Amino acid sequence: MNEQLRELIEQRLSAAKNCPAKEDVIEEITADLTERYDELVSQGVEPEEALKQVQEGIGDLDEVAAYINEVYRRSEENQKSGNNNPFAGLDDLLRNVARDVTPSLEGLMSDLRSAAGHVASAARETYKDAKEPIRNMTGTVKDQVKNAVKNMTFTRGGSGSRYDYTVPSDGLNGLDVHTSGGDVTFGVSQDNNIYIVELAASQLTEDQMAEIQVVDGILHIRQGRKSSAGSLLFHYGMLSSDFEIYLPVRPWNAISVTTTSGDIRLEKGMEVASLTLQSTSGDVDVPEIQCGTAEVSTVSGDVDLTGHMEELRMNTVSGDVDLCGSSRSLTVNTTTGDMSLRLDNMPDRLDLSAVSGDTKLWLPDNDGFALQYTRVSGDLRSDFDLKTSLNAKNGTAVYLEGGNRTYSMTSVSGDLRIYRR
Repeated sequence: MNEQLRELIEQRLSAAKNCPAKEDVIEEITADLTERYDELVSQGVEPEEALKQVQEGIGDLDEVAAYINEVYRRSEENQKSGNNNPFAGLDDLLRNVARDVTPSLEGLMSDLRSAAGHVASAARETYKDAKEPIRNMTGTVKDQVKNAVKNMTFTRGGSGSRYDYTVPSDGLNGLDVHTSGGDVTFGVSQDNNIYIVELAASQLTEDQMAEIQVVDGILHIRQGRKSSAGSLLFHYGMLSSDFEIYLPVRPWNAISVTTTSGDIRLEKGMEVASLTLQSTSGDVDVPEIQCGTAEVSTVSGDVDLTGHMEELRMNTVSGDVDLCGSSRSLTVNTTTGDMSLRLDNMPDRLDLSAVSGDTKLWLPDNDGFALQYTRVSGDLRSDFDLKTSLNAKNGTAVYLEGGNRTYSMTSVSGDLRIYRR
């Protein structure tokens, strides 16, 4: 029966692009429908009648197909952006890790992926013994310090496994941080300088230390090239460094952080016009942010965010989302991760989409809103008196007179809950 239901779902989703997200959705819906079929049969319903009831309950999957195509489109855009985007093909990466690598090597896989750009140069080197780890991967390295601000001075010091960098903040309005392994944590500087602390697991050579440069008022921080690498076969891992970045207290135009396996933690109460945070397996913690536009993306990492964001977009695959604060425009997409959103205000725009994760939304008392919803098997419940049949697969629910707001909630097998704060 499982295969029969799967074939039916595949037919209903024939308009969706073939991609990992489609396979996830098909698996989720098939498992849910099979469970429903078995339940009906166990209650004494004849198998043919049980199958008929299950098929009739599937409903229209056009919006689900549209969701898959959107995920596919984003994946294609990531791949076209080239090696500079570390998130291209991450879905496939995680599946390979889960299938072929033990949990103890998951972090290693993430680090090796980040090192893929260096492998091409290392491959030209001939090594004598295939059982030895690949070494000396670094090629020609740019100067460690590039100064694009006239008369700016840069100092670097430190010893052992701690390395300190000092950069005057005059003329700087943003930061761009890229690391492969290790956490990125922000703190408060006590003067007008930016202090960067690199904490490594072992002593670094000159070309392994952080690459820091300023271009057009943006401070760029890159994890240095790593000359010690290994292979999964012999259980060698890439070197990694944690970064602590201490900023003067003032509004910043733009902050962007991209990391593969590390966590991202912002200082409490930061003010940023444009914030971009991307992590593969690391968690993201943003306390009491004051932000214009924010975009947060993770694969398996959780997101914990509080504060006010004029416009917020969040995307996760299996990571959970926990938001508490206010936003004028809010978009959250998850695959298997749960989302919990406690809002202090009624947004102008609200768009929530999940495949199998549950969605919990808290809203304050208000003068009304309309809800466009689509679900396949998940339940929809609300503390607000919605004028609709909540048993329908899709439709528009209205609270009071609807106000001037129309929200959207979509789920395949996850539950939808709306609570009154």
